[in-house]
Amino acid sequence: MMTTRLRSTSLCALLCCVWLQCGQEPAAAPTTSQPERVEPTTQPVLGERIRVVISGSMEGRLEPCGCASGQLGGLPRRVTWLNEVNGADLLLEGGGLVGGNTALDQEKAFTAVEVLFGMPMRYDALGIDASDLQLPRDVFGPYLAAYKAPIVASDLEALAGDMRPAAFVEKTVRGATVRVGSLTMRLPEAIANERPQQLRLLTPLDGYRRALDGAAPATLRVLMIHADPDVVRELVPQLDPKPDLVVGVTAAVHEPPSQPTMVGPVPVVYPGVRGRFLIDLQLGRSQQGGALPQYEAVPLRASETKPLAGQDPAVRETIRKHRLFVAEEKLREKMANQRPLDGGLSYVGSARCGECHEQDLELWKNSKHGRAWDTLERA
Repeated sequence: MMTTRLRSTSLCALLCCVWLQCGQEPAAAPTTSQPERVEPTTQPVLGERIRVVISGSMEGRLEPCGCASGQLGGLPRRVTWLNEVNGADLLLEGGGLVGGNTALDQEKAFTAVEVLFGMPMRYDALGIDASDLQLPRDVFGPYLAAYKAPIVASDLEALAGDMRPAAFVEKTVRGATVRVGSLTMRLPEAIANERPQQLRLLTPLDGYRRALDGAAPATLRVLMIHADPDVVRELVPQLDPKPDLVVGVTAAVHEPPSQPTMVGPVPVVYPGVRGRFLIDLQLGRSQQGGALPQYEAVPLRASETKPLAGQDPAVRETIRKHRLFVAEEKLREKMANQRPLDGGLSYVGSARCGECHEQDLELWKNSKHGRAWDTLERA
C-alpha cells in the first residue's frame, strides 16, 4: 500500500516530499539518438509572435541537493525566473514529473503539481508520459483535477477511470490562437495489459489528427512528443499539416542544444532533463513554415553570492513542508528493503575502512560527499 494522506487544495495544507537531485551530470555522449544541430532559417513572421517557455522531464528533481557547486535547476529558481521576466504567453511542462511509482514518487508528483498549478503563475499545459502513468491513477487523477491542471495526451483515449487527459489545450494571445497537443507514444506494460482497459493508445498520426480536430488553419500548432530524437525525426515529416513547433520530451537529451533542430521546415526543441534548463522562444509562422526569430536555453543557476538568493520563498516553503511530511510519515524507512548479508557480513563503517586506506579516507572526509550527510541534517 502506498502512503497517502488527506489533502485540501490550499497550498498550506499540502505536505509533500523532495527527492534531492545529486550532482550535476555531464552532458550525454553523442549517440545515434541525439538531435542533429541544424541552424534554423529565420523567415519574416506572419502575424503575432508568441513567447513560449518550455520545460520537461523533471524526473522528481524538485531542487538540487547541494553536494557539489554549480548545480543547475530547482523549482524555486524556476518560479523566480518566471516572475522576473513577467512570465510568458504560453507555459508548457512536457511531463515526466517523476521517474517511478513509489510513495515517495507520488509525493514528488503532488509537489510538482502544487507549484505548477497552485501558484499565481499557472502553467498552460502538462504533457503525460509513460512514467507519469505509473502513478496510482485513482489518486493522481483526482489530485490533478482538484488543481484543474490542463493535462494533455492527444493519443490517449480514456475509456474509464480517474485519469482523463484532454486531446489538446488551446489559448488565444493578442488575437493569435495556439493549440497544444501531446503524444504519449507508449503505455507502461501494466496499463497496456489492464482488463478491463481504462486507457487506449492511438497511433501517433491518429493522435495528431485528434489534437487538431476543428482547429482553424491560422491556429499555431505546438506538439509535444515523448520520444527519443531518432523517433521524432522519423515522425515529424509524416505530420500533416505541419506543426509550427515540436517539443521533444526525452531523457536521451540531457541539455538543450544551442539551437533548435530543423526537421524540414519544423523546428524541434529539447528542454533537457531534471528541470535544469528552461527554453525561452518566440513562436510565429512564416510563409515557408515554422519560424523562431529568438531562442534561448536558460540555465537555472544558483546565486554566486548568497545561497538562497533567487529562490522563490513560497516554493521554498512548499518544499520545506515536503521534507517535514516525508520525515513524519517515515516514507524512506518504509521503502527501505534491508536484508542480511551472506556469511554474517555487516557494514563496519568508514573509519574501519580507513585503517587500510588512510589516504582515500582523508580525501573523502574533506570532500563535499564526505560532508553530505551533515548537509542533509542541517536542511
